[in-house]
Amino acid sequence: MDRIEPWLGDAQRDQLLQASAKYLRSVDDYRGFDERTGWRHGVAHGADLLLQLSLNPRLDADDLRNILDALASQIAPAGDHFYIYGEGARLALPVVFTAQRKLLSDSDWQTWFSEITSPAPMPSWGDAFASQAGLAKRHNTQAFLNALLATLRHSEAAQQVLREQVIGALEKVP
Repeated sequence: MDRIEPWLGDAQRDQLLQASAKYLRSVDDYRGFDERTGWRHGVAHGADLLLQLSLNPRLDADDLRNILDALASQIAPAGDHFYIYGEGARLALPVVFTAQRKLLSDSDWQTWFSEITSPAPMPSWGDAFASQAGLAKRHNTQAFLNALLATLRHSEAAQQVLREQVIGALEKVP
């Protein structure tokens, strides 16, 4: 793994990061387990790859923001799909490891949490109760935030950075 024993050049590492973030943003097959073909878990596997990249000390704050933006795109994807295969927990892990790096400012985190807790395209979270898509967005956002809060217990460093942000985010999503 490049984070332990560097073997990628800077351009190759950046190319891998860009391709990985682009891949996660592009996932639109939300099956987890298929009886005939097995695991089809693109969101979780994409998050796992970004987790490994988030641990790489050669990635800087801009790279970590790119990772967070890609993760945000799948926390509550458009449509009426409800995550049921632990996707929230898999998306939470790279967030925790990104926080441990302590390269992002409080403002970066506030902006990111504001983005993922926005009810948009609904006018308010109260509107989530009027459609399957709204309920899915609420369910998936809450599942992610709860998984993130639970995962924080394993990292004192990440708790210092994120705990209050996560609690505040959970209060925004009824």
